[in-house]
Amino acid sequence: MKLSIVDRVILLHGFFPSRGTVEEMEVIHSITRKLTICADEQAGLRLEQNRDGTTQVEVTNLRCYERDKDFDLTAEEQAFLEFCADRIDEQRGVTAFSLATIKYLKAMNGTRDR
Repeated sequence: MKLSIVDRVILLHGFFPSRGTVEEMEVIHSITRKLTICADEQAGLRLEQNRDGTTQVEVTNLRCYERDKDFDLTAEEQAFLEFCADRIDEQRGVTAFSLATIKYLKAMNGTRDR
């Protein structure tokens, strides 16, 4: 699955539920391990933690939007990403910043087996 640095920031900062089943937490842990962002990648971003616990992101390098890095996520992990994107959408939690990522993950529905 190809993801941009911005996609990964969104996934790593507030995308996943903070609670769930043991199985869900294991999937989240597995995904987050695979999507870590190295120092070179962080150079194009400014992250700031808000008082309410949300993360404010400023993109300083437009290359951060390019979906050019491929990640080896299992079918179960991809399905969980789709599930979380659907849940965020249903709960009206989509923001202007997360819109493209949410739409991308929701569009994966049915394309994993192709």
